[in-house]
Amino acid sequence: AMVCGAVACSGGGGSASSVSVPPHTPDAQTASLSTPTASAASGAPTAPGEVTAESLSDPDSGYILVSIPEGLDQAQREVVVAFVAFDKAAWLSYRTMDGDHSAVEAAAMGQALESYRNLYTIWNGQGLHASGVYRVTVQEIDVDEASSDTAVVFTCLDQHDMDVVKEDGTSGGRDVQRTFSHMVTLGRSSSGSWMVVSDERVGVDQC
Repeated sequence: AMVCGAVACSGGGGSASSVSVPPHTPDAQTASLSTPTASAASGAPTAPGEVTAESLSDPDSGYILVSIPEGLDQAQREVVVAFVAFDKAAWLSYRTMDGDHSAVEAAAMGQALESYRNLYTIWNGQGLHASGVYRVTVQEIDVDEASSDTAVVFTCLDQHDMDVVKEDGTSGGRDVQRTFSHMVTLGRSSSGSWMVVSDERVGVDQC
């Protein structure tokens, strides 16, 4: 069951048991994570060199990118920016539930977009929305060297400080306050930009 980018599908009805991908265990080198710098400007990066965990975070909305791997090349920086564009847009959409899907649609296609829409429809029908703080750690970014048209991002989602709540602010009873390992696949669109095409949960409480 795909996890819709943000909030790990949060009890959207799917089962992670159908995922055939084994949990990812990065080696020591790729697992080394950078510490966000306090001097990084907030908001979206304007140049590859400005891609930091802090610059990609949005504390006002509760979206925190904890860390990204060190020493990323240009392609990897473009991929992580594209991944965060999707992940952050989905999180904001699930928080506001305002019916505006444009940001997610600009960052995702295929199964990723379909799964996002399915979960949104379920929550909307039940009067639910996300609240709290959603933390994401990017563990590894692999770009297909042969074609440069496919990339995989391995992430750990920490949802201990978030919840799925009803309109009155009480808990919606979803089992979401866990950590989730994810494998997110990106591909290039017809315009050449990176788009998220699938987002699969590969482990629960394993990161």
